[in-house]
Amino acid sequence: MQEKPNTTYQQTLLDFEEELTPEALDAILEKIEVMLISIEPVLKIRKRIFCILVEALQNVFNYLRIENVEDKRLRIVTCLLEKSEKGYTIKVGNYLLFSKVEQLREQIERVNRYSKERLRETYLATLAKNELDEQGGAGLGILDLIRKSGQKLRYRFRKINEDISHFLIQITIIAN
Repeated sequence: MQEKPNTTYQQTLLDFEEELTPEALDAILEKIEVMLISIEPVLKIRKRIFCILVEALQNVFNYLRIENVEDKRLRIVTCLLEKSEKGYTIKVGNYLLFSKVEQLREQIERVNRYSKERLRETYLATLAKNELDEQGGAGLGILDLIRKSGQKLRYRFRKINEDISHFLIQITIIAN
């Protein structure tokens, strides 16, 4: 009997790299929705992928991007959606102020340690508070990404200079 080679395929479905304006956000989400209908037959997985992409891009748009900078390269957001044998991978990257790095790192690490039950409890408690932070959010973004994907988040920060870092988050969705 011949052994099968250990090969995995990976198909890039979306590779977006530009400034994330409201118009660009709407266009990319529309494109993703149409594309997912043609490549993913399972409605539940399609909806999960779409909801996670919406949450990840809205988090960048609402909280994590740098505004009012002259260097337009610092306003660029990247979004990559890949399909493999096991499921899907979403990677979203953007520049952010270095002063936000530690708080975001602590938040991701804290929520990554939560059990499914703790995630659920924290999510419901946060909703029940009905409070918004200074950016107008309730602090549910990272919780939602983990809850909806069912996986821990992978991430990295790369310091660009004393004021700016690049943030990359990876969300895995197992298609089962």
